[in-house]
Amino acid sequence: MLGPNSRLGQEIQRILKEHPEGLTPDDLEIELRRRGFQSSTPSIRKVLSHRDVFFPIAGGRYALRSIVEAAGDVEVEAPKTEKAQPRRKPKYEILPTGQLPLTDLSSYVVFDIETTGLNYQRADIYQIAALKITDGQPDPQQATFYRYAQLDRDIPLVIQKKTHVTEEEFAQAVPLEQAIADFRRFVGDLPLVAHNGRFDSRFVRYASEVRCRQGDIPNPVLDTLELAVLLYPAFPAHRLESLRDELLPADHESQPVFQDLLRRFEAQGKTYHDARYDVIVTWYVFQRLVDDLNGLDTPFLSEWLRLLPKERCLLSNPITRPGVTAGSEPLDIKALVSTAPPPPPPQAGVPFDRRRVLGYYRRDGKLHLALGDKYEPREEQVQMAEQVCEAFERGIGISATLIPLVFMLIAASFGFLLGYLIACLVTLRTG
Repeated sequence: MLGPNSRLGQEIQRILKEHPEGLTPDDLEIELRRRGFQSSTPSIRKVLSHRDVFFPIAGGRYALRSIVEAAGDVEVEAPKTEKAQPRRKPKYEILPTGQLPLTDLSSYVVFDIETTGLNYQRADIYQIAALKITDGQPDPQQATFYRYAQLDRDIPLVIQKKTHVTEEEFAQAVPLEQAIADFRRFVGDLPLVAHNGRFDSRFVRYASEVRCRQGDIPNPVLDTLELAVLLYPAFPAHRLESLRDELLPADHESQPVFQDLLRRFEAQGKTYHDARYDVIVTWYVFQRLVDDLNGLDTPFLSEWLRLLPKERCLLSNPITRPGVTAGSEPLDIKALVSTAPPPPPPQAGVPFDRRRVLGYYRRDGKLHLALGDKYEPREEQVQMAEQVCEAFERGIGISATLIPLVFMLIAASFGFLLGYLIACLVTLRTG
């Protein structure tokens, strides 16, 4: 039971006695970690909710009620009576984009982390690796960086089995503050590239600003996961392992550059879930994605840039092919749509039913049930779904190369998730 008399509650009381001016829950978390307590902010807030012992004061801080009452002149936090505002994502959950458009993407840093869990406020980083690319190739002076970060407890057994990290390797671990400081120096102000960059970015930014008090890391982050979904929505999966199998040659690990980077990282024999290995594969995948993106037809790329201009969309900045600019007028999609009737689709287990599909968009429909309070019904979404249903019923064929454009059009208007869902639906229909 997390209360004032619990072990955590008693330690918080001792800390607040030493800090009569009061501390925020984040300050308390940091102080508790220094004293060997692995307590999350929600747990700390639950203890602080006992108003008979703890009292909220100005600035989001908490103090001991006995100290507040004895002082008499402490500025007490006024009760909040304003109308509840819509929930906004914490800034760490939003990928930083930097100043768009990016002036140069020939130099950047690919990075990857390994953690003890999925929640950036509760779990810990225990490994960071980064690969610096200069003029398109590993930096000749200092291409590789990696650190193990010390933990206040042993690495969970399930992670040891998955990553095969050894005690000898983890003996090199440094305090998290040093690992983050070294990472920040290595990265500088270069753009970052990561797979599932939202996950890695939120961990390193929160660790840097909140846990280590070294400030935010505002470098723009290009996410290979999102770029792969845009380019290849029909892939069965977009995990790093899956993209490697789909996009890279079978002998990529035997290539001299790959082997040289493994040697520089001291990661010979390592595989997935070791940050050093993952960062090399991420670089290879990123190069392939950028090549494929720039290899698309000029009219297609012009429409891409019209829908997702470089000034607003970070993922459009890798488009660097000479002569490609944003289109001034919408592309005539009919020119890309096959007029020949498509081959008959395989017999579906469930007949196509327009009412069932449109039912997904109702309040209490499947999208609402999946997204919860984040789902907001929009008439435009229903109209778009009706047009897609009509195309299915009329048997209009859609070229496979047009599927990403369908995705971009919907994503630009209604959001990334809806675009992905409808693009997958189109893919399944067109085979």
